[in-house]
Amino acid sequence: MYRLDATACVDDFVIDAATRDAVVASRRPREQLLVSEDDGGMAIALFVDPAAVSNLARNDPARALGDHNLGDFLLAIEGVSHFVYTLACARADRPVSQLELELQAEVDKYVTCLLVTAPERTMSARLRRRLFGDCELLDDLDGDERDRYQAANDNA
Repeated sequence: MYRLDATACVDDFVIDAATRDAVVASRRPREQLLVSEDDGGMAIALFVDPAAVSNLARNDPARALGDHNLGDFLLAIEGVSHFVYTLACARADRPVSQLELELQAEVDKYVTCLLVTAPERTMSARLRRRLFGDCELLDDLDGDERDRYQAANDNA
């Protein structure tokens, strides 16, 4: 969508729950981008809940997108969006904020869902309402996370 040079395949950076849990001591959401910088280098890994990936394999969003797979599809899009945006910023030697990552992911979720659904006249409005109007934030977010997610959602 953004005409970025694809030099990394996200599949090569996906880690399992055991690997993620060995590194992360804090909150463990169903999707998580792990980034570590040192000596001018960057290590990156993406965790996406295996149950979500399995559901998407069984219920391909390209065939039908609905209540049975939308949540998992959004989860996967968010992870890939974070991965791609982080790499694009790293290549440009530009820092990235967590708010930028969340805002870009909100836009990517909306655009990607539009691209995989049948083009109906009312789809855009219904999708915006579902993604940005009817969303609920997770209960385990701290105040800063809640503010960041809400700001990204409001601005998207």
